[in-house]
Amino acid sequence: MVEEVAPRVQDYESPEVFLKDWLSFKRRQNPGFSLRLSARRLGFKSHVSLLSVLAGKRAFDMALTGKVARLASLSPAQARYLKALVRLQAAPDEKTSATNGSPKFRKLVFSPKLRIRCPSTRRVVTKPRSCGLGTTSRSSR
Repeated sequence: MVEEVAPRVQDYESPEVFLKDWLSFKRRQNPGFSLRLSARRLGFKSHVSLLSVLAGKRAFDMALTGKVARLASLSPAQARYLKALVRLQAAPDEKTSATNGSPKFRKLVFSPKLRIRCPSTRRVVTKPRSCGLGTTSRSSR
């Protein structure tokens, strides 16, 4: 019998699809692993909230990204990739969309330092806070 391998986040272009596949994988590995249990571990008060995220009706935000990374035991590089997917999914234009499948996207995610373009100054920065882009942590150093 061939042992099933967990889904790799790098094979996905949507964080919801990755989470859905990962939850299905965990359910096949352990029948006691339920959607309700997963929702509690991800900090939701109800499993319905998790279903809304999986259906795309509720945003897959950065706080959830960190919790999913911990729950799925993702490596720092995989967690960065997942965070980049969420950022790109929330991007306002098609050029930065995750569904674009751009090689620049993969280069950005796997580069040793995170580099982003500051919307106000149009400069490339390595510290998002210096540009006022919120609180992103780089715990993978």
